[in-house]
Amino acid sequence: MAHADTQILAAVTGRLVSMTTVDDDNVFQEHVWDFTDDELPAIDCTIVASEVLSDEDETTFGSQIAIRSLITVTHYAKTGAGVGDQLREQASEVISKLIPSAADVDLGGTVSEIDYVGYDLELSSEEEKPIGRLTQTFAAVYRVLVYDLETIQS
Repeated sequence: MAHADTQILAAVTGRLVSMTTVDDDNVFQEHVWDFTDDELPAIDCTIVASEVLSDEDETTFGSQIAIRSLITVTHYAKTGAGVGDQLREQASEVISKLIPSAADVDLGGTVSEIDYVGYDLELSSEEEKPIGRLTQTFAAVYRVLVYDLETIQS
């Protein structure tokens, strides 16, 4: 089984492959290289930080800790007229896919809560080709056993 953060990242990415504003093949996890023109618009999901929120809680199965991971969902698009609007439209769709509804509050059992933190918009000509980038940040909380960071506790 994979580390809990890897499972959460897979759940996030899995939710985003069915978006209407980005092709399924253009949703990535931890993409490192520049995007080709064929890959734009694109979305890249990454967990950028994790922290322990609480001291250990003793349970029947051992000591549990609550962890908060910061997830970034970064949108990339070719610059041009309306690129900011295009990125904000994609961001709105991501929020509707990730923020819990009454039917699914836990991203398929991987988190106990997920909250939207905010976004940052950047239009840049510093790369090989001009690009618009909007980075959304989400905070996800989950519980694991102290000695087992792969098995997410409910």
